[in-house]
Amino acid sequence: MRAVARYLVSKDNEPTDIHTLMNEARLVNGKVLRLGSKSKRALVGLLKAHPHFSNVGKCKKELVRYYLKDVDSYLVRNRK
Repeated sequence: MRAVARYLVSKDNEPTDIHTLMNEARLVNGKVLRLGSKSKRALVGLLKAHPHFSNVGKCKKELVRYYLKDVDSYLVRNRK
């Protein structure tokens, strides 16, 4: 979740589809999120359930895009 939040903040919190998040968001160890998570469906389930994320509805051929509701979320803050 932190990797997705950091990626969205770095891209000015523009709504982003799940494919882009899986291929471009990076974990703390530098690996792409796709290598560290189980599947796209698992990530979508986490994003739907988490209160700090929301999505932009699906149009005809466009994928659902996710964004961070609160840019000052605890997910974005640095760990101590």
